[in-house]
Amino acid sequence: MKEQLNIINDHMEVIAVKDRNEAHRKGLLHETVHVWFYVRHAGEIFLLFQQRSFKKTDFAGLYDITVAGHIDASETRDEAVLREIEEEIGLKLSLEQLDYSGHVPSYYEEPGFIDHELCAIYFTEFKWNQMLKLGPEVERLIVLNEREMEAWRNNQISSGYELGRRSKNTFPIEPSEFCPHTGNYRDFVVNYIAGKK
Repeated sequence: MKEQLNIINDHMEVIAVKDRNEAHRKGLLHETVHVWFYVRHAGEIFLLFQQRSFKKTDFAGLYDITVAGHIDASETRDEAVLREIEEEIGLKLSLEQLDYSGHVPSYYEEPGFIDHELCAIYFTEFKWNQMLKLGPEVERLIVLNEREMEAWRNNQISSGYELGRRSKNTFPIEPSEFCPHTGNYRDFVVNYIAGKK
């Protein structure tokens, strides 16, 4: 059975249930969960990005939110956020470990695909020694320091390094290698991290 999504109006009221493909074909507004993990190390704060699997239908191989996903029509937002974290990076967290920080609208359009989301954004602090088990939808995790977060915010060439590698050599990341997000969305994320200093 195809993934079913609750279609919502501007007041976050459910007005229909549609399959994911139809929602993206028609640009129907739906809610998603986004979880950003950050880590403190050597006096700096780093933000974790996942590289999406090259087998994904949408945005394959691009860098994006640490953990994100759709809320199935049969589940609550709370259930969805905990499920996505476990599916994508293998961590079992509780809601108390997450800081729900609000909703940000997101809109992206290309031929045959319109992603019209209301993103419920969460943050959580990650410990360097936490063991992760990446799911099949995730190629790898990378980290960006505060300077590189600013480059991401401003849609400029950034750089990062892969989490878990002994080598800390950075590699360049072109703006086109990140999933598209509006400036307001990137501001929301970077401003939150700046407030954690």
